[in-house]
Amino acid sequence: MPAPPVLPRLAPPRAVVRRLGLTVGALVALYGLYAGLATLGTVPPLPWSKTVATWTLPEEQDPTPATQELTVMVSRIECNGGRTGTLRGAKVNEHDDEVVVTTYVAKQRPGAYTCLGNDLKPLTVPLKTPLGERKLVDGACTDANRQTALCLDDGVRWPLAAD
Repeated sequence: MPAPPVLPRLAPPRAVVRRLGLTVGALVALYGLYAGLATLGTVPPLPWSKTVATWTLPEEQDPTPATQELTVMVSRIECNGGRTGTLRGAKVNEHDDEVVVTTYVAKQRPGAYTCLGNDLKPLTVPLKTPLGERKLVDGACTDANRQTALCLDDGVRWPLAAD
């Protein structure tokens, strides 16, 4: 039986802080600045601080081929006591036949939550090119591990399937 791999020894956080010459206060200030800029959309949020959410188009929005900006209504997938929480932006993947919009919300705090159905929060999503005849697809529905009841029709949000 081969020997297990040797993992590198990681320095404890205080040793790293000392080596960098930063105080804890300076680290907190840097993180606060980063978090503030991430909220404004200037920098992306830290990858471990967000989770995929689902979205719908508001009833009053009917995209046209010229549409180059969408307003989507975002809702957390997990139970969270009726609250979606803080929006963390969207990732847009534009293809020849579809536009996949994946929305994100802040990770929820540990705990037990009721499943009331979370509120909807508006998020403006710019497109690089006009929508044209492409489908709009909810990115939360493209991952088999994140299938929800909202992913009927493979998450296509527009054009709506005929009844």
